[in-house]
Amino acid sequence: MMGEGELVEPSIQIGKSKITVKSTLQLQAKATQYIEYRGGEKANIYDKNWNLQEVAEVKIKGNFEAVKGQNIVTLSSGNHANVKAELLLFTEGEPIKVAKSAPLVW
Repeated sequence: MMGEGELVEPSIQIGKSKITVKSTLQLQAKATQYIEYRGGEKANIYDKNWNLQEVAEVKIKGNFEAVKGQNIVTLSSGNHANVKAELLLFTEGEPIKVAKSAPLVW
């Protein structure tokens, strides 16, 4: 997604599960908005200064959970917007320990 414009009913898909936020976001240098979703049937929409602008309904398909291991995540919109968007995901639960590997020897 490139450029500036509107993101209509943005959807985030993880595997076979998906959430769709029933709102339109402005993605422009002067009017960037953020979605905060922490589960349930609502998501908060904030302006670029993190002032709450709207509480939007969320349509949920599946459990919308990341599984242990690799996950494929997709961001899309109802209007097939060609805008620049950034997606940050944070998960909750047991942390995954990453083992320190031995240095590679060439």
